[in-house]
Amino acid sequence: MALRPASDGPSESLPHELGVIAHGPDSARLAKHLTDLLHRWDHERPSQPRISAHPADSADERLPPGYRINRPGVRLTITW
Repeated sequence: MALRPASDGPSESLPHELGVIAHGPDSARLAKHLTDLLHRWDHERPSQPRISAHPADSADERLPPGYRINRPGVRLTITW
Protein backbone atom coordinates (compact mmCIF):
# COMPACT_ATOMS: atom_id res chain seq x y z
CA MET A 1 0.00 0.00 0.00
CA ALA A 2 1.07 3.58 -0.57
CA LEU A 3 0.16 6.89 1.03
CA ARG A 4 0.31 10.23 -0.77
CA PRO A 5 -1.04 13.75 -0.31
CA ALA A 6 -4.42 14.19 -2.01
CA SER A 7 -3.33 17.56 -3.49
CA ASP A 8 -0.30 19.84 -3.79
CA GLY A 9 1.02 21.80 -0.82
CA PRO A 10 2.63 21.09 2.54
CA SER A 11 1.86 17.39 3.12
CA GLU A 12 1.36 17.73 6.89
CA SER A 13 -1.70 19.96 6.36
CA LEU A 14 -3.37 18.02 3.53
CA PRO A 15 -5.67 15.03 3.44
CA HIS A 16 -3.97 11.89 2.19
CA GLU A 17 -5.13 8.98 0.06
CA LEU A 18 -4.24 5.31 0.15
CA GLY A 19 -3.22 3.46 -2.98
CA VAL A 20 -1.82 0.12 -4.06
CA ILE A 21 1.50 -0.74 -5.66
CA ALA A 22 1.96 -4.40 -6.60
CA HIS A 23 4.83 -6.33 -8.16
CA GLY A 24 5.27 -9.82 -9.57
CA PRO A 25 3.55 -12.16 -11.98
CA ASP A 26 0.07 -11.77 -10.45
CA SER A 27 0.44 -8.09 -9.56
CA ALA A 28 -2.51 -6.80 -11.60
CA ARG A 29 -4.95 -9.20 -9.88
CA LEU A 30 -3.53 -8.42 -6.43
CA ALA A 31 -3.63 -4.65 -7.03
CA LYS A 32 -7.25 -4.81 -8.22
CA HIS A 33 -8.29 -6.96 -5.26
CA LEU A 34 -6.61 -4.65 -2.72
CA THR A 35 -8.03 -1.58 -4.44
CA ASP A 36 -11.51 -3.11 -4.29
CA LEU A 37 -11.00 -3.78 -0.56
CA LEU A 38 -9.87 -0.19 0.01
CA HIS A 39 -12.98 1.15 -1.76
CA ARG A 40 -15.20 -1.21 0.24
CA TRP A 41 -13.53 -0.13 3.47
CA ASP A 42 -13.90 3.53 2.53
CA HIS A 43 -17.67 3.14 2.09
CA GLU A 44 -18.46 0.64 4.88
CA ARG A 45 -15.91 1.22 7.64
CA PRO A 46 -17.47 1.30 11.07
CA SER A 47 -14.04 1.93 12.63
CA GLN A 48 -10.36 2.14 11.81
CA PRO A 49 -8.75 -0.85 10.08
CA ARG A 50 -6.62 -3.23 12.09
CA ILE A 51 -3.74 -5.04 10.38
CA SER A 52 -1.99 -7.79 12.30
CA ALA A 53 1.09 -9.76 11.20
CA HIS A 54 1.73 -13.38 12.12
CA PRO A 55 4.47 -15.89 11.28
CA ALA A 56 3.98 -17.53 7.88
CA ASP A 57 3.46 -20.96 9.46
CA SER A 58 0.58 -19.81 11.73
CA ALA A 59 -2.44 -22.11 11.48
CA ASP A 60 -5.75 -20.55 10.35
CA GLU A 61 -7.45 -21.43 13.65
CA ARG A 62 -4.82 -19.41 15.56
CA LEU A 63 -5.41 -16.24 13.52
CA PRO A 64 -8.10 -13.63 14.18
CA PRO A 65 -11.02 -13.49 11.76
CA GLY A 66 -10.62 -11.18 8.79
CA TYR A 67 -9.21 -10.96 5.29
CA ARG A 68 -5.82 -12.69 4.95
CA ILE A 69 -2.84 -11.93 2.78
CA ASN A 70 -0.28 -14.74 2.76
CA ARG A 71 3.31 -13.83 1.96
CA PRO A 72 6.39 -16.08 2.10
CA GLY A 73 7.48 -14.80 5.52
CA VAL A 74 4.26 -13.50 7.06
CA ARG A 75 0.46 -13.80 7.15
CA LEU A 76 -1.40 -10.50 7.39
CA THR A 77 -4.96 -10.26 8.72
CA ILE A 78 -7.01 -7.14 7.94
CA THR A 79 -10.21 -6.33 9.79
CA TRP A 80 -12.40 -3.25 10.18
